[in-house]
Amino acid sequence: MHDLNPLYLVGFSIVTLWLIGKILARAAKRISNVQSLRRRAQILKKTSIEIVPGLHVGGLDERLSNELSGLMNKKDELKTAIFLAIHRPIFYEIEDFIDKLREQFTFLVGVNADEASEFDKISAANSLQIPQHPQTFRFNKLNRSELRMLYEYDPDTLPVIDKELIDKFGGLLFLENFIMYDHLCLEKPAIFHIPKDNELRRLFETFTKNGLALQGKDISLRDRLYVLNLEQLQDLAKEVKITREFKNKAEATAALAEIPSSSVLLSTIYPASELFLLVDEPRDVKKIEREWGVLSLYAKLLCAESLDAKG
Repeated sequence: MHDLNPLYLVGFSIVTLWLIGKILARAAKRISNVQSLRRRAQILKKTSIEIVPGLHVGGLDERLSNELSGLMNKKDELKTAIFLAIHRPIFYEIEDFIDKLREQFTFLVGVNADEASEFDKISAANSLQIPQHPQTFRFNKLNRSELRMLYEYDPDTLPVIDKELIDKFGGLLFLENFIMYDHLCLEKPAIFHIPKDNELRRLFETFTKNGLALQGKDISLRDRLYVLNLEQLQDLAKEVKITREFKNKAEATAALAEIPSSSVLLSTIYPASELFLLVDEPRDVKKIEREWGVLSLYAKLLCAESLDAKG
């Protein structure tokens, strides 16, 4: 067996030390960022409103602060989360608590959290020491998995949920409607027959109003024809004197769309006003779901906090 070259060992040691130094530098930078955010929060806290004893909120005027208090007192977590998405207030004591967890987590992981393995993240999360918090707080309403969702969420992430998105997808039930929209858009084309008595009719009309769907003759004839199955398309072809057999719907709809009378015949089966085509807009489903999860946890904390303050 040959001895390892001393120069090789020296080189290996240098590279190892360089990697360790880089990892520690990243961790130190993230911890420094957390501390910087905390100092900034302490400065801003001087201009905040004490919404309940021991909990200060920034970024809201008195009217909005009272509106939020009302939602918290009603324990309405859904409307509270919607409020948070639209107005984006800062809750200083909550942020300080989460920052302390984030700082611990960053130190325990030892690298950029995005680059750490799931095993390392779970190990770090399980090793966290939950800091003491004022008795008026009810952080014990959140389990470790929920707390992890909060401290792993990057506070510098640009929000994607705003009033425009919420209104576009129907208000309070926007997330449910958004998920349904995303699922239905998997159809290509996403053409649907929605008669007036269908329970989804109002939702599809909302989609149309907000530019997420087309209705009736605003949809191209070829796309409207896609609502028929292949057998129906073949029967329709015979009506317009096309005798050849079609291999698939794409071939059939392309041929029938060239014949104007196909539109009249289609309307005898499905009136044009009952047809809707979803417009497939770009979207980041995972990002929206994750952000809504964080907002919902804040709402859960706030509504529990209000109860505790009353008690």
